[in-house]
Amino acid sequence: MLVLAGADGTGKTRLALQLADQRERSGRRWLMVAAGQEAGALAAIRGVVPDDPVLLIVDYAETRAGLVDLLRAVLDDAGPVRVLLARSLGEWWDRWLTCPPRRSRRC
Repeated sequence: MLVLAGADGTGKTRLALQLADQRERSGRRWLMVAAGQEAGALAAIRGVVPDDPVLLIVDYAETRAGLVDLLRAVLDDAGPVRVLLARSLGEWWDRWLTCPPRRSRRC
């Protein structure tokens, strides 16, 4: 997982999209995870490329209520998955640190 954190207007989203463009030009898949679609994002791209390396880009990570669920799905995925999170760390980061990712119950 890679986190791009910084002030507004410093180019985090632009950098993420440049990385996605480079991946696409080399034949690798990526997905910009839409707000509210975190829970099904990995399954959606795995339906297209079951075993290929994928990049999931999550902009405004601090606003995503379903981000922890997405990150848990990534941990359980057998294929190579990279996640790029852009914006600030915020509450989701605190939840991620205090709730172990493979815990059977929800935190």
